[in-house]
Amino acid sequence: MASRRFFGDGEMNIKYVLKKDALIIAGLNKYFHDNLLKNNSDLFVDFDYDKTLEGFVNFLKNDRFYSYIVFDDLYPIGYAIFGFHNFPEPIFKNDKKKLFIGELLILPDYQNKNIGTILLNLIKDFAKENNVNRVETDFWVPNNQSISFFSKNLFKTEVTEMHLNVLNNHSEIKIKSFKENSNLQNNNSVYKFEYKKDIDVITNLSKIAHLDLENNYPDIIDKYDYKKFYKMFENQLKNDNYYSIIVYDDKTPIGLAVFQEFSYPSPPFKNNIKCFHIDHFDVIYEYQNKGIGSKLIDEIKNKAIDNGISRIALHVWETNYQAKNFYIKKGFKDVKICMINNLKNLL
Repeated sequence: MASRRFFGDGEMNIKYVLKKDALIIAGLNKYFHDNLLKNNSDLFVDFDYDKTLEGFVNFLKNDRFYSYIVFDDLYPIGYAIFGFHNFPEPIFKNDKKKLFIGELLILPDYQNKNIGTILLNLIKDFAKENNVNRVETDFWVPNNQSISFFSKNLFKTEVTEMHLNVLNNHSEIKIKSFKENSNLQNNNSVYKFEYKKDIDVITNLSKIAHLDLENNYPDIIDKYDYKKFYKMFENQLKNDNYYSIIVYDDKTPIGLAVFQEFSYPSPPFKNNIKCFHIDHFDVIYEYQNKGIGSKLIDEIKNKAIDNGISRIALHVWETNYQAKNFYIKKGFKDVKICMINNLKNLL
């Protein structure tokens, strides 16, 4: 696709080419990476062309991924990388697919000229042609420019990734761990917290949050299935990098946290940045607002300090205001947002 536009005193000959060219994309990626580095210098390394090129060469070998490159005549001025993904079972419906935009960049001198919007519309058309009606993207914040651009193109925020920087958010006197103090006194109740991989208990407790998701996102969230969830937790918790804490009122399980340890890939991230990601965090309704969730977060923080973990990460659905407010009070901050566009009128 080509279009002629005027730029200053000259005419532009803008072309949008569906093309996998790692050399061009790696060169343009410096502008994309430098923006990441400017706002997140504690996470990202300086741009390295050779390593970036190697990464894109390997990435674009995958048949599921595609790229558009934008040219002004023969001069590359932008690109987009995108691909098709299946939603993971058992949380999501297995017949649902999405097109995910990993990166979309237009060089600064060519921004605000409708070039990015045309590129985004081409990607939407590509999704429709492949019978996919959901387009997603995400980006690190702060990034008001991206938020404004995608919002104008009818994307809306669906999920926020939040981080707690453990090294900046703990005092010299560490909160007592469960090894030292396994109980939480609340009025006449004493709640017990145990590191325990009880798959049956965890599977049943996970139903709480899932039913809320079913109600709020019926188009993509599948019906709760005990057997499928049991198998998921069984596969996860057999790994040494997965942890689970169960909270009891006497012998009745009333809450849980399931979290995993992982390291960010370098590049583009700095070496040895290790993180806990909280995958599941549930307290049944009648036991909320009693300090149980707060103590769970404190223990995950303690475990992070013991393991040399610098960050705790989690994802919050946009409609879950109660959870987001809770995490903010515990010191979590927004670091990344996921925006979606549900396309209409499939071809």
